[in-house]
Amino acid sequence: VNDPGFTDNPEDIDRQWGIIKTKISEAWNTTTGSSKNIIAVIDTGIDFTHEDLSAVTVVSGFNFITSQPLKGSLNSDDNGHGTLVAGILAATPNNNKGIVGTNWSVSLMPIKALNRDGRGDSAGIAEAIVWAVDHGARIINISLGGLGFEHDPTLADAVSYAFHKNAIIVAAAGNDVAKTGGNMDDSPVFPICDDNGINMVIGVAA
Repeated sequence: VNDPGFTDNPEDIDRQWGIIKTKISEAWNTTTGSSKNIIAVIDTGIDFTHEDLSAVTVVSGFNFITSQPLKGSLNSDDNGHGTLVAGILAATPNNNKGIVGTNWSVSLMPIKALNRDGRGDSAGIAEAIVWAVDHGARIINISLGGLGFEHDPTLADAVSYAFHKNAIIVAAAGNDVAKTGGNMDDSPVFPICDDNGINMVIGVAA
């Protein structure tokens, strides 16, 4: 891999050490992905004009902040977080630019459910999940969560809906207790814990 941000040293914290640390590079020996896999990125939008994302396959998405469809390789991100997430998922490999995505080939569906401040609510996330599944997403990436989100039956219903439609739901544990640690059985984090008690969500922590 010739992308300057990539490193094969898991201790090189100034570069993309996570690929080696999580052994994703070993998974590349089996597959580097497929454009048939549609990942909905529920976030602040995605800037597909970014030099490391301009070659990514784009599936039409939706902007729930403005109630408008998102079509083509446009910039729908007025915050930057969604673009960062998209890069981790699908940044173009071996282009001598930026980083390398965990998937060398994949289709991304931009779903803007967070505003320019990176804020949203459970109802909006729930609506975004259902929309994404109904429009062909097989993987739902929700890189948000924290103690600020409350348990919401509507969100739990959306998670259940996606799960029973055979979609894979991945959500972040949030950064609220990153330094101190925490037990989500004692202090639930949402939307990870909106899984109806039967592990419908793959939670990601570090």
